[in-house]
Amino acid sequence: ARVLPGYLLAGEKTTLTVEGLNLPEVRAGDISFGGAPVKVLSARRVAPDALQLVVQSSAAKIASAKLTVKGLAAPALTLAPRIDHIAITPESGRARVGVNDDHPAEGVQFEAIAYAREGKRKVALGAVPASFQLAEEKTRPDDDDMRWLGRIQESGSYVPMVDFGPNPARGFRGDNSGYVKVLAQYRHGKETYKAQAHLAVTLPDLIRRLR
Repeated sequence: ARVLPGYLLAGEKTTLTVEGLNLPEVRAGDISFGGAPVKVLSARRVAPDALQLVVQSSAAKIASAKLTVKGLAAPALTLAPRIDHIAITPESGRARVGVNDDHPAEGVQFEAIAYAREGKRKVALGAVPASFQLAEEKTRPDDDDMRWLGRIQESGSYVPMVDFGPNPARGFRGDNSGYVKVLAQYRHGKETYKAQAHLAVTLPDLIRRLR
């Protein structure tokens, strides 16, 4: 089985989707969280391979909750009082411009991961639907990388849209490589979380690999 999302925040009603094979019909009383402070508000099967649970956690500290459905174990969930910050993965992404069909452009998928903190302990909660954008990272005078690297999709997916080779419109006929910032922003309730990473768009890898 798979449970999405994989974490619960204190005081919030959360709709969980439990995915698996040949799942049974369920009621709220069929769901257990192993004694963790999680209240099941409703439970129903929405498809042969999916259950929908509406739950609410009151955990004041970071903890783990063992989910069972009619006695069948499902993956544990993380309980946290709140989201403390987000971080982008990868911290430094690398994309490559393309040459031809044999050497197409290589992209990067960035994700924003929410974290909870308790003292020195830091726990990854899971991916959150942040919005992404690129920004210039000044590495030299008259840095113009943003002009040539295109855009990142709001979902965090970046693929170079230009080909390898000198660019006559660029200073010194430079190629379409560059180094920029990746910015993520996630709004949750009244809070707005931000994070930063980097993207390097570089040359194609033309070295033939042994198979």
